[in-house]
Amino acid sequence: MDIGLSCTVWSKGERAGHLDGIGIYSRALWQGLNKLSQTHDIRVKPYAFGTDLPALPCGSPGVLTKDYRIHAVLSGVLKLPLHNSAAIARNVELFHATDHHIPLIRGVPVVATIMDVIPVIHPEWIKQDLKHLKSWLFSTSIERADHIITISEYSKQDMV
Repeated sequence: MDIGLSCTVWSKGERAGHLDGIGIYSRALWQGLNKLSQTHDIRVKPYAFGTDLPALPCGSPGVLTKDYRIHAVLSGVLKLPLHNSAAIARNVELFHATDHHIPLIRGVPVVATIMDVIPVIHPEWIKQDLKHLKSWLFSTSIERADHIITISEYSKQDMV
C-alpha cells in the first residue's frame, strides 16, 4: 500500500532547526511505518504544503500546493480539491494528515490526526484577523476527513 504522509510541520521544523510536538509525531509515525514496511507491503511517500521544502529522512516531500491558506479557502468554501489530486491519487492509496493542514484530495481517503480543536472551541485565542473564518475552515477540514485519530479522550469529547 502506498501511503501519503503529511510532513508540512516536520519540514518547517527541520528548516528552523527545532521540531515541535507535531513535527516529532510526524517523524515518529514515519519511523514506525518505515519499520513496518520491512515486513509489510507499505511504501510511505512524503508530501507537504509550501515551497523550498528540505529533504527529510523519509525523502524530499512532494508539494501538495504552495500555500495551504489558499487551499483551505478553496476546499472549504467551494469544495475544490487540490489541483494536483489526480497525480497524487495515482501515487498513493491513502493520505495521512499529521497536522492541522488537512488536504482535500479527490479520489484519496484521508486520515487526519487532530491533536485538539482549540481553534473551534476557543476562537478568541486565535489571531484576530479572520478568526471566525479560520475556525470554520478548520472544522470543515476535520469533517471531510474519512477517519480521525486524536491524542486523548478529552480531545475526542471536544470533537463529538
